[in-house]
Parts: sequence; C-alpha cells; structure tokens
Amino acid sequence: LLEGACNRYASTLEGRLKAIKKLMNYSVKTPLLIEPNLFGAFPTMSYRHLECVWIFNNPIHVEEVTKGKSIIHFPNGHSVFVNASKHVLLKQHQRLHTSLNIYGIHHHRKK
Repeated sequence: LLEGACNRYASTLEGRLKAIKKLMNYSVKTPLLIEPNLFGAFPTMSYRHLECVWIFNNPIHVEEVTKGKSIIHFPNGHSVFVNASKHVLLKQHQRLHTSLNIYGIHHHRKK
C-alpha cells in the first residue's frame, strides 16, 4: 500500500526513505513523506519487521501500557496497540513533523 501511494506521487518507498535519510541525516526508523508537502507516516520500528505499524501524520495520544508496549489513540475514537514505547512513538511523531516542515522549507526556497 505504501509503495503504491509513493508511486502515485512519482516515487518509490525506497526513494522516499533514501531522500529523507539524506535530508535529515536519519539512519533508522526513517519517516516516510508520501506526498511531501501534505502527508506522511512514521514506522513504530524498522519497516522490515512484520510487527511494524505505520502511523500517519494525525494528532495522536499515546498511552504506555507496559514497558515497550503502547496504545495510540486517534481523535476519531480509534485506537491501535503497538510494540513500541511511548518515548519512541512521540520521538517518531516529532521526526515526521520535523521532516514535513524541513521539506516544506526546502521546497519553497527552490521556487
């Protein structure tokens, strides 16, 4: 699904991840800018793991259930259980929004 979404905006999943790694100097758990000026997602762990969950740039509330396990609550009332700590999730959420903002700044400078 993510590959198809990236293709729709003239790129690939690997291409998008590589660009953000270079722009932001990230090495692991790189956020994905699907449509760089509008939306993206962040992984809860390495996207190569089957347990990885991608969380899109929506407002979230994170509740840590036990060490390394959390529930993410969304404004629409939905929740999802993930194998990641609250600290990791909030850091990843911030990385995604920082990447969106930095990309937006770079993109506007080139116009």
